[in-house]
Amino acid sequence: MASSKYSLLLMRDDSQVRRFRLSKIWLKAFIYAEIFLVTLALAGFFTGYRFWLESHKLRVDNRNLQITLTEARVKLERLENVEQILQSNDPDELHALIGSVSVETESPQIPSNIDLNEIFTHVDLQQANVDNFQARLQGDKLQVRFDLNNLVADSTLSGVVHLAIITRTGQLVQPTITTEDLNFSIQRFKRVRTVFGIPAGIKGNDLFGIRLNIRRSDNGTMVFSETFPLSQILS
Repeated sequence: MASSKYSLLLMRDDSQVRRFRLSKIWLKAFIYAEIFLVTLALAGFFTGYRFWLESHKLRVDNRNLQITLTEARVKLERLENVEQILQSNDPDELHALIGSVSVETESPQIPSNIDLNEIFTHVDLQQANVDNFQARLQGDKLQVRFDLNNLVADSTLSGVVHLAIITRTGQLVQPTITTEDLNFSIQRFKRVRTVFGIPAGIKGNDLFGIRLNIRRSDNGTMVFSETFPLSQILS
């Protein structure tokens, strides 16, 4: 019967030969164990390398996100400053704000005859107000929609809404608008929607905002007036 064991000889020059007998099963187990350990080491290496790549990508994304957040924070602070200036109705600060707005194609001189009171004065006689004012540029046209509310209890309010365009140079320009869209006679609420062309010579990036005035039809009294910067109403 053939032997199922292997002989392992250890020979040194200055000692006797040592002989070990090793069964076939243990020899195979030793070889398989070596293969398993090498495979496990390679798998650990590639897994660690993959995690390192993902960690590096996350660090880069985190750094880019921090830069984006910093830029957004700076822009937000600027917008808050602009909002405070608009709400203050201070002519000097408003004039400085308009003068600081640059146009990409040109840098026109601001006319000296600008009436900032006409552009930014807020009027509210608590007879009517406007909510959800929105605007949308459609090529060379501007779509405007808003909610018009009657604040006078148990009374019908009749009048007309006047809309004007304010350019970045502070000019108040009256566009051609269908009067039927802006005439009203309401007891509570009306959804107003109108579309009008931007006057010739004015581009979309020349616009600063829209001036809205509401006048009664019986005596012509202005009951509400407000300026809406496009940066806050564009949809």
